[in-house]
Amino acid sequence: MDSSVPRHERRSKYSKKSDDTRTEFRRDRDRLIYSQAFRRLAGITQVVAPQEGQTLHNRLIHSIKVGQVSRGIAEHLAESGFKEAKPFLDPDVAEFAGMAHDLGHPPFGHAAEKELQELMSSLNTDSFEGNAQTFRILSRLCGSYDGRSYGLDLTRASLQATLKYPYFRIVDHREAGRKWSVYRGDRDAFEWCCGEAFVSQIDATAVLPPSNLEAQVMDWADDITYAVHDIEDFARIDVVPLDEMITEGEAWACFSDWMRSKWNMLGWQNADQALEGALACLQAHLPIEQYRRRVERDRLLSGFVANMVHDCIVQTKLKESGAARGFWGLKLKAGREAGSWELIRPPQLKLSVKALKEMVWYFVIDGPGLKSSQVGQRRAVRTIYEYFLEEATRITQGFSHVNLPPATQRSALVLKKKGVPIDAPRIACDALCELSELQASRLYSRLMGVHLGQSDLFSEPQEVGWFHR
Repeated sequence: MDSSVPRHERRSKYSKKSDDTRTEFRRDRDRLIYSQAFRRLAGITQVVAPQEGQTLHNRLIHSIKVGQVSRGIAEHLAESGFKEAKPFLDPDVAEFAGMAHDLGHPPFGHAAEKELQELMSSLNTDSFEGNAQTFRILSRLCGSYDGRSYGLDLTRASLQATLKYPYFRIVDHREAGRKWSVYRGDRDAFEWCCGEAFVSQIDATAVLPPSNLEAQVMDWADDITYAVHDIEDFARIDVVPLDEMITEGEAWACFSDWMRSKWNMLGWQNADQALEGALACLQAHLPIEQYRRRVERDRLLSGFVANMVHDCIVQTKLKESGAARGFWGLKLKAGREAGSWELIRPPQLKLSVKALKEMVWYFVIDGPGLKSSQVGQRRAVRTIYEYFLEEATRITQGFSHVNLPPATQRSALVLKKKGVPIDAPRIACDALCELSELQASRLYSRLMGVHLGQSDLFSEPQEVGWFHR
């Protein structure tokens, strides 16, 4: 990052009240908590839809837990002798990134993301990416007030920490063609966030910068939380047969064969080592003679989660990274140039967590129970997208009264007033990603003529005052 851009600065230059005792980064966290975009996550799928009736994690609870684990990692590292890394690692920023990282998820999860990518790839070279949508929501869409389009008007540090892949999409690139964190249409926000020199360096060299330290913490916390809490959810309702996994029964054999085949097809290494590590974690924390007694199961599963999260936090280390210095180096007060830092995840534990995540894919996401739902979800996403595309196109034709969710419409009209060209396909994505799954289902029913209603589907209470400023 350009050393001339202060981490604490906001784009609006807004100053807090003199009696506000919160740090700038804590204010960012409060703004997020009070936002409609964060509340919406309560109605977004983690793995199984919230309205299915099971007491499973939704995307909001997952995000809160990722924030908690991110803070735990940051505080552990700060207390473990890595004092020189403190300019790069603030626990409030790490927690914010964990809580905000999934804001860009569309309704219906992975199925919807794939559908939007297919729809957008033929219309827009930026396609669709949940990480880039998160940055767009935070920096432009959520909370656009007073003729501004700064989103939640966050500090640079908090925005940077959400950039898991801090670059634009590059079509056909092995890495930047699959995942990216910024749309080219949001270049102005990206340049303000990281500095024009940072973005120009990417353009000039085509070298992809690594994520900064706080974003690395968020990414590792997301992996940990995804693995252990989803395993806990589906073991409690007997979808993941942990007793057969622990005893290396038929379910373990089938899962192992599937994972080896998948990793081989993708060119991933160390499948056997990952399987051994995952099995060792399960067997260490879930003794089978007790696990088979149903009355003990929930207690053991809670212990498994606590022990796994603890192990992942305390075994995480840091090392200084010269390779990243050119992008994320900061100039300290003494004038010395500080190097960037890289998060070191224990290799075996990292593989074990990856294999635990694969269990959820095998038994749940790719299982037969969700297949039919995903077909219907993709059809709904396509129908809603096409409807919103028509409405967004009307803005480009000069209409101001259009049927779009409030934040999307507000932001689009701000851009139009400033004379910025309107990208109708992108606005259609913005609109869809503002809906909860219940809103999306109801809108789809209306569009298909299944349920005819007249109420405003998009009405939501506005952000609560400006305490979160």
